[in-house]
Amino acid sequence: MAEASNAQIIVIKFWTEVEDHPKLADRMNDPLNLIDAKGYLLEAPGGPRVMETIDVDWVSYSPAGFLNANTTESRVMHLMPSKKHMASPQALETVIMLQRWNQIKPAYDLWKSGQEIPEYGTPLSQWSGVKPAYVAEFKKHGITTVEGVRDMQESHLERIKLPNIRYIKQEAGLFLDSADKSRSAAREADMQRRLQELEERNEAMLKLLEERAKPNTEVDELRAELDAKGIPYHHKAGAAKLRELLAEKEAA
Repeated sequence: MAEASNAQIIVIKFWTEVEDHPKLADRMNDPLNLIDAKGYLLEAPGGPRVMETIDVDWVSYSPAGFLNANTTESRVMHLMPSKKHMASPQALETVIMLQRWNQIKPAYDLWKSGQEIPEYGTPLSQWSGVKPAYVAEFKKHGITTVEGVRDMQESHLERIKLPNIRYIKQEAGLFLDSADKSRSAAREADMQRRLQELEERNEAMLKLLEERAKPNTEVDELRAELDAKGIPYHHKAGAAKLRELLAEKEAA
């Protein structure tokens, strides 16, 4: 099974089935009266469609976080965005289809090329609490992750001949909960750090604004003196320039 970064969909498996499907007509060579409105070839004018046997790829996938609880099986070709969809890329239906297909396509491409799709979940090798002999037994039954042990159904529990199998299933859940809590604690610490940095920046900004808002007593006094003496000055002039104007007046 495969998991994309920040995946919303977990790809569980692919397989191929042989199915009968209507045959698309060749508009260049097939008689027009044997082609229906949707472009399929007919056995006779107004008759049933010609059927052909083809290999059809299927996929089983599940929403992330609900593995084995809410699994969907679908023909891969029905999940691929069509030209009609791509003609309206901003349409909600197209956006949803692309989000789903972009998470399924990488695993599908690997499978079609004969490669194994990446495994979803935590490898059993990362679970220090399980014995190597238990790992070997789980793998005999297709269970290769800690999540797989946690999610074992009753049928698994009956087939896998290990002592305390229900206890092991419970321990797998506890191990994953602990790992989730550790990741959550790290995320919480990172969030608190970023919030602290934000508060410090806001505090510095407020101090700067307060400083800028404070009245410039020296400038105000110089302006008052210039006003009293009828000396014109630019409203943006600083203290140095205002003193210079007063000095020129006194020297005159």
